[in-house]
Amino acid sequence: NQYGSVFSNSIDINLKYKFSSINLDMSYSYTDMFDLESNKSVNGISSHSFNSHISKRMEKFNFNINLFYRYIGDKIVESRDPITFEFIDSPISDYGIWKLSISKNNLFKIINFSFGIDNLFDYINKNDPSSINPGRTYYMNIEIG
Repeated sequence: NQYGSVFSNSIDINLKYKFSSINLDMSYSYTDMFDLESNKSVNGISSHSFNSHISKRMEKFNFNINLFYRYIGDKIVESRDPITFEFIDSPISDYGIWKLSISKNNLFKIINFSFGIDNLFDYINKNDPSSINPGRTYYMNIEIG
């Protein structure tokens, strides 16, 4: 379904704080979208979302440890019934994704290096067509220059 006129309310709150060698970033977002033609909430939109990032600088070894958390509130997604092809509303429960990384910058003065684990606790929701997360992912990144 496509939407004609949509009414939207939202608020974003951001917080950044630094304790000696620890940085903390947090953001919260509330979004309410309402389709004025159908008198229904726009589906696929979570009303609540939260992001956080805490970073610890390990001065002795000259690297950073990073922990990220992303929370997505519950939502309704519209899909088609595989038999009747009629549109149906499917509730999607809220969830959180954790990410852990270790990074080292200016290795040999030209290399930035990081590795980590995305989706640390292997959250998968096959019922959510808007999810692009395949599960736990290990990664490594090298930048030269």
